[in-house]
Amino acid sequence: TAPYQYQFSYWLNGTNTVIADYSDNNTVSHQFVNPTTYTLVAKVKDATGKVVSQSKSVTVAQMHVLQLNPDKETAQVGQSVTFTPKTTNESSAFTSENYFYTVTKDGKTQSLTTNSDKTVTWTPTEAGDYTVKLEVKYGDKLIYTKSVNYTVAEGELKISSLKLNPENGYLGIYGTLEAEVE
Repeated sequence: TAPYQYQFSYWLNGTNTVIADYSDNNTVSHQFVNPTTYTLVAKVKDATGKVVSQSKSVTVAQMHVLQLNPDKETAQVGQSVTFTPKTTNESSAFTSENYFYTVTKDGKTQSLTTNSDKTVTWTPTEAGDYTVKLEVKYGDKLIYTKSVNYTVAEGELKISSLKLNPENGYLGIYGTLEAEVE
């Protein structure tokens, strides 16, 4: 018989913890902080005091970023490199908006823009040793972090174009030769 009151709790290691005590609210949100198996319990009490309950087990897994793999062993200045994370136990609720990348060199940190596929592409502007860091967040909570060291080499000295003007030489006319470097 209406009205109904709802209570939500969970069992863990023989202890029942109430998430939300009896109220007219039939939903509750809860963030589990330990990777383990919980038994969730919903109880409904009607106007006569009759109580029914139902339980459901859920296993909460800890996400891990196993690797942060660059597509090149080393990059050169001006050459883009893409880092791809390899994860386990990743929730389907995570999107690229939960991934935050930074790159640090000599104490200076730069935020990078995450691609829609959860990778990041970065083009270094100077040679040296860097730390590329990925933080996976859900709301304000840090879920996991992974860092890798990465070395950027000086770019190779190359002529990118060689132009001759006019393209055909003529006796007695000065021509110009122009070289451009990458």
